[in-house]
Amino acid sequence: TKAVVMPRVNDKVEAEPVKNADAIELARLYPDRFIPFAGIDPSKEDAVEEIERCAAAGCRGISMDPGFLAMHADDPRIDPIYAVCEEKGLIASVASSGLIGPDMSYCDPLSINRISIRFPRLKIVVPHACWPNTGGALCAAALSRNIYLIPDSYMYTHMAFHQEICHAANTWLKGNLLFASSYPLQPLAQTVGEWRKLPLSQEAMLHSLYYNAADLLGL
Repeated sequence: TKAVVMPRVNDKVEAEPVKNADAIELARLYPDRFIPFAGIDPSKEDAVEEIERCAAAGCRGISMDPGFLAMHADDPRIDPIYAVCEEKGLIASVASSGLIGPDMSYCDPLSINRISIRFPRLKIVVPHACWPNTGGALCAAALSRNIYLIPDSYMYTHMAFHQEICHAANTWLKGNLLFASSYPLQPLAQTVGEWRKLPLSQEAMLHSLYYNAADLLGL
């Protein structure tokens, strides 16, 4: 029913990046359909100013790929960004997986856990869910309910450990799993259809496809 438009700012994205201004304009044209986030480069000196500008223009959160910049998610240099997001009620999307960063230390769920402790009122979403460190990511989300996991394509392509995520969502973590498409990897309708085939209970399916995101975004 609605979609978050989440620009990514790094030099590893092969496609032409979506600019923050484009996401904001799309949401202006179709306010009942799209919710804009701001792509942020945490290594830039003007990152906080860009967040404030985009928040004033209607962005509900920010998107970062610190691993691509050889920065761990809990790097102290990113703290001012997390602080302003916590202050303004913005969601911080921090992508984390074994494919993002110079080595696998950059997808350690401990980094996400430390952010959640340092900024307890900050809502943190984790695209790729720290794969393949799935067990640690699930534990971090259980310890700090301000962490939401977005395993996106690692789920619907049936990568290793997706069953553990389904089990957690079916039992004790149904409020912390979010659907995302990883578009443009494949058509949106195909992605939703494949997500619906996952071994999720009806309750977990509804929460992952709608209720959790609606609650997080305050819809």
